[in-house]
Amino acid sequence: MKEVTVIINGEEYIARPKNEPVAAETKTGYERVGKYETYYAQDECCKAYGYIDDKYELGIDDYKAANYYNRIDLAENNIRADTLMRKLRQWQALNDEPVDWSDKNSTKWEIEYCYARKEFDVDYYNEYRYFGQIYFSSVEKAREAIEVFKDELTWYFTEYQQRLDEPKRN
Repeated sequence: MKEVTVIINGEEYIARPKNEPVAAETKTGYERVGKYETYYAQDECCKAYGYIDDKYELGIDDYKAANYYNRIDLAENNIRADTLMRKLRQWQALNDEPVDWSDKNSTKWEIEYCYARKEFDVDYYNEYRYFGQIYFSSVEKAREAIEVFKDELTWYFTEYQQRLDEPKRN
C-alpha cells in the first residue's frame, strides 16, 4: 500500500488510496481508524462521506450509531442495502394492507432467495417473525414487490457483503 504524509497547518496526515484498508488490523471494515485518519459515514443526503476521526468529538457519535466504516466501498454498499430496506418498507405501507401479527392464524409473506436455483421465492409464516424482515399480506403483493425492486434485490442477494471478510457467494 502506498502512503503519503501530508502536512497541513503543522499537522501530519496520512493519505492512501481510498479502497485500501486504513490500518493493518482492518478485517471487517467496521474497525476504528487511527487519529486524524479518514472514516466514512452516511451523510444527510444518504451518501458516503469521508470524515477525519479526531478521537474526541468527530467519529465518536458516528461509531456509537454504527454509521462508521473504514472503507468507502463498504459504506456505499451498506447505505445501498439500508436504502433498499427502507424503500421496501415504504412500498409495503403504500401498496399493501397491514400485516396482522395479533392473529397467529393469518399468513404473512416474505421475499426469499434460493441460492441453489438462483431465483427469488416467496414463503409464508404464521407465528414466526424474523428480525429485519419485511412482510406482505399476500403472496401476490410479495411477488409484486419482487418485480418492482428486482434489480436491487438481485444485487442484495447475489453481490452485497455486509463485512469485508465475508466469503463471496458462488
